[in-house]
Amino acid sequence: MNGTLKYCLLTIFKLLFIQVALGQEPVYKNLTMADGLPSMQVYDTYQDVNGYLWFATDAGISKYNGKEFENFKIEDGITSNTVFKFFPQKNGDIWCTTYNSTLFYFNPKDYIFKKPLFQLNIPGNFINFPPEDLLVLDDNTIYLSYSNAVGKVKITKDTTIVSNTSKEVKNYSKSLIIEKIEGIFFGFIGKTLDSQKSTKNDKFVSSSPYTNFQYSHIQQHGKYSMFSTARGVYIKIGDELICAVEEGKQPLNFGVLDDNLFWVAYELGGFGIYNFDGTLKKRYLQSVSGTHIFKDDRNGLWFSTLTDGVFYTSNINLVEVDDFNGDRVHKLSVSKKDDLYVSLENKSLLKIKNGKICLIIKNSGTYLRPISYYDIIPEITWVSHHTFDLYGHHLKYLSGTPFNSETEEFFIDPLLSSEIIITSLVVSKILKREESYLLGTKLGAFKLFDNSELIKIEDEKLKYRIDDIEGINAFEFYATHGNGVQIFKSGHFVQEITTSNGLPSNIINELVVKNDSSIFMCSKKGLSEAVFKEGKWHFSSNRLLGYDVSDVEFIGDSIWVGTNSGLLKTPYNIPNKPSPKLNLHLQIKDITVNDTPTLIDGLTSLNFNENNLRINYDAIYFKDNTKLNFRHKLTSEAAWSYTKNRSLTYTHIEPGSYELKIQASIDDIHWDEGLDVRFVILPPFYLTMSFVITISLFLLLIIYLIFKYRILLYNKMVFDKVIKIIARKLKADENYIVIKEQGKEIKIRSHHIFYVKSSKNYCEIHLKDKKHVVRSKLSEIFNELPDKSNYLKIHRSYFVRIDKITEKTKNTVLIKDKELKVSITYLTHLRELKL
Repeated sequence: MNGTLKYCLLTIFKLLFIQVALGQEPVYKNLTMADGLPSMQVYDTYQDVNGYLWFATDAGISKYNGKEFENFKIEDGITSNTVFKFFPQKNGDIWCTTYNSTLFYFNPKDYIFKKPLFQLNIPGNFINFPPEDLLVLDDNTIYLSYSNAVGKVKITKDTTIVSNTSKEVKNYSKSLIIEKIEGIFFGFIGKTLDSQKSTKNDKFVSSSPYTNFQYSHIQQHGKYSMFSTARGVYIKIGDELICAVEEGKQPLNFGVLDDNLFWVAYELGGFGIYNFDGTLKKRYLQSVSGTHIFKDDRNGLWFSTLTDGVFYTSNINLVEVDDFNGDRVHKLSVSKKDDLYVSLENKSLLKIKNGKICLIIKNSGTYLRPISYYDIIPEITWVSHHTFDLYGHHLKYLSGTPFNSETEEFFIDPLLSSEIIITSLVVSKILKREESYLLGTKLGAFKLFDNSELIKIEDEKLKYRIDDIEGINAFEFYATHGNGVQIFKSGHFVQEITTSNGLPSNIINELVVKNDSSIFMCSKKGLSEAVFKEGKWHFSSNRLLGYDVSDVEFIGDSIWVGTNSGLLKTPYNIPNKPSPKLNLHLQIKDITVNDTPTLIDGLTSLNFNENNLRINYDAIYFKDNTKLNFRHKLTSEAAWSYTKNRSLTYTHIEPGSYELKIQASIDDIHWDEGLDVRFVILPPFYLTMSFVITISLFLLLIIYLIFKYRILLYNKMVFDKVIKIIARKLKADENYIVIKEQGKEIKIRSHHIFYVKSSKNYCEIHLKDKKHVVRSKLSEIFNELPDKSNYLKIHRSYFVRIDKITEKTKNTVLIKDKELKVSITYLTHLRELKL
């Protein structure tokens, strides 16, 4: 490339240089009517004990399981299509307030919508607004309070009482009152004497700082009394105002996020998160009109709005910097000035500096795949050349188009004076060691020496595609596609980090060294960290599960993350809060036995022919329901069966008692506690112990009667002989013969005999581990056997026990590993013999 071409190239780069401001919003999932939400106007959100999210909208209420919505309207049993707020009660019921001042409730046990047990007689001055607080006692007494009227409403079956509405006189003032009713706090606006203002364990009384303003919402959180007006949100402890949030925007709602933070939803101002001293911590979705923030049991946040549906984020600390129109981030690198350079799959190169994106080059004609080489030539940040392309070009060793991040110029001269061409080798990473370079390629790992000698590292653990190699002191880390991270020390394998010890995936895209004792691993399923302690590398943690991470860089206290769909930013040191226990709300949807719907309680005694079982189940994971995996194991099964299906079927189950275990996971590493389904399949009646005993007793009785009235009358001796025969038959396993050997009488059980061989006047009785030699004829021993039918003569000198034969041919049998020949006389018997 000559000087003129270089000048033209640099001119093009300058013309393409633009700047774009960075966004600072978390990564959201926006749920709208296109996803199944009944309306874009959402007022409230609640999660029931089964894990389902409920949304109150102006078009009914909706139940969401992370995959689909189930919507309910008047025809389904609710009292109004415009539902404002959920009020969970201590007995599990969830009460709902509506636009037409009616109430209804349901319970997650059965999800049946019900109306109050008696007619609500609410005074007219209370019904212009929905209730601000609602409490239902065990005796069905209902308490209501309203932000537009003074007093609390108590409704019973027979009466409606409005209390604490004393007439306006000089010594009375408008106050926020929080009372404890049967152990539960209930808030309302009341009129209280100045002398009565106090804070007690069972009652909080706090005067309003703006008595001329209409209250919007009231709430008590611990010692904090919280209320809002059209001007702002205020927090008091007793009569002391400790916080006034007034930002010139009308708050539509507020609530408590956790013990340290509360939120305010604004009209056309999004959401603000504040400390209880009023310090603003964060703003979200500033262009929308917010109505509510809800934190689910996995610490995910749900933002409901008046016109834009619902927004969900699973990680409030994770910020989406830019999605780059969906282009994959290929490589990240940081300059000495802490500028972040981003290489995209669309052949563009960008720089992020002071919160702005600067386009260096857009859609270059060659594959621009920057590679860091601080360890080779420190002043060069990028080496880009089509010969480094992962799609199949050759490698020009240490040559190409280097880019200097200090001057932002592309150099034309090669890094070394000589070029060494390595054909048919696609190199993704070069790591310089003392005496050689380590190359990561699609064909595995190679060593390249200064004399141009190229040697493949023949190790089974490195036979996979190698996308990256990093070195820390004497350690070498290989990022493989299929075998996780392989760790070598001075060229020798020492250990590995794979899915078996914590990694979410064995396909590793990139390795990033944080320091001498920490390395990050970018995989197709998340970002993981390993730390060095006690002389060994240990898997430490997983972050960003579910993201296909291509590269990461560290700038200050932040981690910049390149993914297959854009660039993310998250704090490096996130407060070490205990992770919520994995609960994916796995639940049985329905059970069928022989294609007949059955309740789980009906599985305790199934008939022997009710042995075809089908169970449909589901779990809830709001971030990405498609990530759910399941496994199940029956008592009789040794190993788990893994599946993504939400159903399982067992057919022709044998009678017995069983326990079926079903578990759910999002990473195939951590599994929830799961479900235990117990069922019993009874044997047929004729195999039950009671039936066998009954029949046995009956037969014995018949036999007894027969012998008593017919045989015993004629010949008691015959009876005794028959009894002996019966006893002998019943104890067939105790058949034996008695032989004399060397002056001793020896009892030999018949089923211990393998075969008997005649040798002149002697016979050899062969048992499993020994033999007896007796002076007798073969026929005499055979006649002594009590169970002759179990034996077979195969030769004039042999007879064998049939059940000891392990193999037979046309004219031989195999017993005790000894092959015995069958004479022609007995071949017919051999052919008829069934082993």
